[in-house]
Amino acid sequence: MSKKLIKCPTCGSEVAKGVKICPHCGAKMDKYGWLKKLLIIGFIGYALFAFMEQNSKEYHEQKKTEMTRLLSEKAENVNPLNVIRSFESSGLSLQEKEKKEKKKKASIEKNFGKIVKWSMEVSSVEENNGDFEITVGRPQKRTIMLGIEPFADVILDKKYASVARNIRPNDKIVFKGFVKRGGFLTTYKIEPAILLSVNGKKIHID
Repeated sequence: MSKKLIKCPTCGSEVAKGVKICPHCGAKMDKYGWLKKLLIIGFIGYALFAFMEQNSKEYHEQKKTEMTRLLSEKAENVNPLNVIRSFESSGLSLQEKEKKEKKKKASIEKNFGKIVKWSMEVSSVEENNGDFEITVGRPQKRTIMLGIEPFADVILDKKYASVARNIRPNDKIVFKGFVKRGGFLTTYKIEPAILLSVNGKKIHID
């Protein structure tokens, strides 16, 4: 039984079906291969864009809901000094260290999702895409290397720009916000947050 023959889209010669390259002219047999690849890339790009757009929409909706709660609900009585302290491990056995670390981790995690009102000293201020990241709770230098020193990043949105740009290290701020999991060198992220005062001066932002 003879193989089914098809014509090469480039030179018109007859070649066996399934051949990827024309033996006569050397052209690829799939005339629309580049178009298929382009469509696949386009589909992946669209799917990624839709995913990011949905995540962004959900993030802003969540932030709006949290801000509404932040304005209407009272802050819980959580003392940051119970958490913001160095991890002392000298003189302890490995088992004792693990036990203390587990207890400390549980103490930290129980505050996630709470609304707190804290008065703390500023360590640094950074502007990032319009928002302001204010690090509070100055860590001890020797514990930074361990990557476990607990302190918080307070995230203020751009409406606080005029105030946030004038905040300096060692200033004392009072803020109210949602407690969330922090980053690599922070225990907590406070977002969204309301800035209530700086060095005793009340802040009023609509």
